[in-house]
Amino acid sequence: MRKIHIAIDVDGSPSGYISWHNHFQNKSKIRTLKPYKKNERYGVQRMEMLAVYFAISDNLKIFKTKLKKRGKRKIIVIRSD
Repeated sequence: MRKIHIAIDVDGSPSGYISWHNHFQNKSKIRTLKPYKKNERYGVQRMEMLAVYFAISDNLKIFKTKLKKRGKRKIIVIRSD
């Protein structure tokens, strides 16, 4: 069984920027979101999770086309700091 790997790196900052990079297609995207309240305890974690969410939603079409093929095991890796 041949494995297909899709690796995506994500990053988010509490200042309102999130980004992802799809290594499978060599595509990237940077988004600007409304920053969370200043001095909020979990602002960084919130932006990191939003970066993961938008990476999945922006690449959903790619995931669906790669997952259609039967008989092959697919591994999608999403890395965050």
